Amino acid sequence: MRKCLTSLIISSFFITANSQDFLVKNNGDTVKGTLSLHNNIFSISSAAGAVTHYPANSLSYVHSPRHKGLVLEGKLLVYTDNIELVNKWNYNENLRDTFLILKEVYNTPKMLLYEASDKDRAVYYFVKKPKDAKPLQMMVAYFTMTDAPRDQRLFRNERINSTLNQQKIYIDQLKGIMADCTKIKPEDFVDMDYRNYSFKKIIKKYNKCN
Repeated sequence: MRKCLTSLIISSFFITANSQDFLVKNNGDTVKGTLSLHNNIFSISSAAGAVTHYPANSLSYVHSPRHKGLVLEGKLLVYTDNIELVNKWNYNENLRDTFLILKEVYNTPKMLLYEASDKDRAVYYFVKKPKDAKPLQMMVAYFTMTDAPRDQRLFRNERINSTLNQQKIYIDQLKGIMADCTKIKPEDFVDMDYRNYSFKKIIKKYNKCN
């Protein structure tokens, strides 16, 4: 797969202390209720049960403490871990304009970890240090490997098995971000996977640095 180290370009809206969901429209009007999000359409349900829908581009601010995170608009580097798509269609990652709700899954003094899902239910991870203005997308890509050398595939009658492998771009990102911690060694990244427990483990090590 093509390696891409493009940063996620986003404008972020930080959650405030208010405990109720609300939206602020581009004209300045505020709408309160219970928030939900589907296919870039924000819906607000009133206490009476009425539901109003708002396209993402009609809003200037979204507040949702229930989601414990940020609402972000920007370009997401998308991926798939579906082996059939990767194998059959020679899938390449691409940038998608989207709205995401980033859920805070790990809060530490030196780094925050966020998790988000897109419309295809793919899970993405983001990290943010206190001095950073915006969270950074942790990037991953997938490719397939077979159990036969390329030049022998045409001469074999038996079934050739393919396995899905990660291109762990996020490890290179984290090595750069955590370069100020000499306690973290290259071997600490070897067993990392694109899962929140892996990110939590390395962030925990990072927090032990002075």
